[in-house]
Amino acid sequence: MCCGMGGSYSVKLPEISGPILKRKLHNIRETGAPLVAMDCPGCVMQIRGGLDQDGSSIRVRHTVELLAEQLED
Repeated sequence: MCCGMGGSYSVKLPEISGPILKRKLHNIRETGAPLVAMDCPGCVMQIRGGLDQDGSSIRVRHTVELLAEQLED
């Protein structure tokens, strides 16, 4: 499901983008997961920003970051 960023979508239509992000953050929190990963750099920025703004301890990572860490071990 979309995070609400969609390139410039969040800038041009914040009244639509904001509630999409809010729902996404709620769903992430409800999982109880300490980390959320995704492929889209825009989603990483949008979701990390939303969680940081809320003071959440949930970490946001790009999938490639997680793969790279495994190669380093």
